[in-house]
This record gives sequence, C-alpha cells and structure tokens, in this order.
Amino acid sequence: MAAARARCPATGLYGLWSAKEACLKSVGCGLHSEPRGLEVGWAPEARDVMVPVDGTPAMVRLFPLPAIEGCAAAVAVTHGHSAHLSS
Repeated sequence: MAAARARCPATGLYGLWSAKEACLKSVGCGLHSEPRGLEVGWAPEARDVMVPVDGTPAMVRLFPLPAIEGCAAAVAVTHGHSAHLSS
C-alpha cells in the first residue's frame, strides 16, 4: 500500500482496489474472494490478469479507465468475451 500511495497519492490505493474488484467480479467471485493476494500490476495499459477461482486459474483482461481526479475506475472481462471501450 505504501508503494501505491508514493506512486500516486490520490489514486494509488483506489486504482489498486478498483482493478482487483473488477477482476474478481468478472469471474463471478466479487468480494467473497480475498483481494489481498490478487496481483493486478500497476501498468496504465490493458493487461491480462490470472484470477484464482476455486483453485483453478481464470484469465481476465483488465482495462484501467480514465476517471476524474481523486477517483479510479477499471473494468475486466473474462477471456472469450469481447469488450468495446470508447470515450
């Protein structure tokens, strides 16, 4: 968490939380699964994330989204589904 705040004090924690929540929700777990152990990375670009689902890994595509200052947003889709994002 300290690294997140140092990198971007206003949105580091929110960005990390939004990315983890999006990944977990995309596989149907939501916050019933522990987000602490999920590694989503810091890249501002779309990326693949491996999400454990009942001991089986599921691959999702994570898209960090632009948000107003002080906020963060992300969406994730499971592989095999498509997403069209536009501004």
